[in-house]
Amino acid sequence: MEKTLETAPPLAELTAAATLNNRRISGRIAVFDTPGSPNMGRMSFAPGSITIPEPLSKVKLLINHDKNAPVGYMESYEQDAHGIKATFVVAETDAGDMALAEAKAKIRDGLSVGAMVHRLDPSPPEPGTRRIINAALYEVSLVSVPAFEDTLVESVTASLGAESDTMTENQNPAPETTEKEKEPVPTPATPPVPAEGEPSALTAAINAANLAPVPAATPPLTVTAAADRLLTAVKDGENIGAVMAALSDVVPANDKGEAFFKKFWIGELWKASVVERPFIEGFGSPGKLTGLKAYGWRWVKTPEVGKYNSDKTAIPSNTLSTEMVEGEAQDFAAGWDVARKYIDLGNADAIAQIFQLAADDYRRKTEEWFSGRIIEQATELDNITSALGAMKTIPRYMKKLGAHVSKIKMGEALYDQFLELSDEQVPWWLKAQGSVSLSDSTGVAAGVSVEYSDQLEAHQVMAWDSRAATYYEHGSSPIRLQALDIPRGGIDISVHGYAAEIVHDPRAIIKATVTPAAG
Repeated sequence: MEKTLETAPPLAELTAAATLNNRRISGRIAVFDTPGSPNMGRMSFAPGSITIPEPLSKVKLLINHDKNAPVGYMESYEQDAHGIKATFVVAETDAGDMALAEAKAKIRDGLSVGAMVHRLDPSPPEPGTRRIINAALYEVSLVSVPAFEDTLVESVTASLGAESDTMTENQNPAPETTEKEKEPVPTPATPPVPAEGEPSALTAAINAANLAPVPAATPPLTVTAAADRLLTAVKDGENIGAVMAALSDVVPANDKGEAFFKKFWIGELWKASVVERPFIEGFGSPGKLTGLKAYGWRWVKTPEVGKYNSDKTAIPSNTLSTEMVEGEAQDFAAGWDVARKYIDLGNADAIAQIFQLAADDYRRKTEEWFSGRIIEQATELDNITSALGAMKTIPRYMKKLGAHVSKIKMGEALYDQFLELSDEQVPWWLKAQGSVSLSDSTGVAAGVSVEYSDQLEAHQVMAWDSRAATYYEHGSSPIRLQALDIPRGGIDISVHGYAAEIVHDPRAIIKATVTPAAG
């Protein structure tokens, strides 16, 4: 989803020209590498990060990022080391007059960019601040409260013909008004209509002296417009007490039909679920199952070579033998009869979730089945009295076979014993090469993965060479089937999976029950 940024660095300078011939607002629309807090969180713009489209009139001047309230368009811009300055032509409309008036009165005198963010700096110089390095500008808005600190109007200029009237924060106060000037000026019964090329009454008022602007009469609001106005005011943090004083309360208790408060649908909630297959993954990538059984053979008695005296006596020899090994495919399946209306009118995501959850359970059930088969065929070792004892004895045993230890698994009590080893009990080789992850109950001891397993008994330990067995399956996800159940108006959906295993050398799969030494 594309990221839209609204409220970026506002202006440092703003000049408002409120005549028909010079209706302009100018100011700094962005500053580079100055953090602020727009709607996407704390961020900044990198130099040259903002792309401005051609023609410049594509960039509209809005009020509060409301795309339905344009008041002008970009006429020109310039970019320097500090940021970007731009000038906007303000439309000759009531909204445009109001924009100029509010800017001059310092009511709405911030400039805020609306840009589509394409790329962020992967290594921002300031931690916690996202730095934009590529964004496309599409609008600039006049706002009352900018997102960046100390970026307010420095000057407001309104010009009328060849004369100009400039007001700044440091301007000297206006001369005192004489008694004659205080006399009320009679207002004509019918306001004159300005001739073509002359400023409107509001525009002229904006340019007259240093008076606060007087907004034009606002037409009555429709119910929809009034509701929009209230919602916008609340979201913008405006003081709406005067409006609320004239209205009756509308609270959730009165809105039984939920006309005002819509529900926010977020779909399926996350639920913790075991889908990993540590036993299967511990023996390498699964093989592809293509038949009802997996076949193989292995040596029972292998060739043995002896010493020979070369005196024409019989040379050494021994009996050789092999055996057939097979693993029959195990079926896994489940099915549901779903009423047609849930297919025709229901949420397709829910049906997809049935298949996904079935696939997750298939992974759990195949892990349970395979681990049970491996534990059953493992070679039992005796005389192991502790977790450390297992780490010493098992590797020596495997070395004699020509195998190596790929993984060690422990039952709950034995794994706790391993974690609770004191500093004095831990040998140097484990101190130098040992670590434990509390997030998933795994660890490393002298380069070998050590894990807790709920498939083992509390005091049981297992270790194996990953080459000692292979797990086969038709596919990592079960086959999905759908069939019409016309007589009962339903649709049958089902999943089917097939798995098999072969133990190549049970001697290289070790299990032991740790029994503490007496005394």
